[in-house]
Amino acid sequence: MAFIWVSGMQKIVDSRGFACPLPVIQMEAALRHLNHGESLLVLADDPIAMIDIPHFCQEGGHTAQKLSLLELERTLKSENPAYYSNIFPLKKRDICVFMVTAGRKTPFIPPKTP
Repeated sequence: MAFIWVSGMQKIVDSRGFACPLPVIQMEAALRHLNHGESLLVLADDPIAMIDIPHFCQEGGHTAQKLSLLELERTLKSENPAYYSNIFPLKKRDICVFMVTAGRKTPFIPPKTP
């Protein structure tokens, strides 16, 4: 898993090559380090991630915006050329890219034991 600073507070979670649920688990780990309103890019090539990432975000109070490869390319080329050259050219296969914005954090309340 790669966490790379893109600009200021933005990170990249590169989960290509990992099968679900690992992309979601990696994204969740990164979200724990973000404040409300901060964002990160998530890259995954497991087709299930296209469903699981938005679902997890909705359930957790975060937002997930699907980006096109062109939008990803523009962002990386201008803000992080070194990482851009590592990622592109991407093979035009099923890859999903999401801009995930952290929602409000809620405290963890452990379940009551009987």
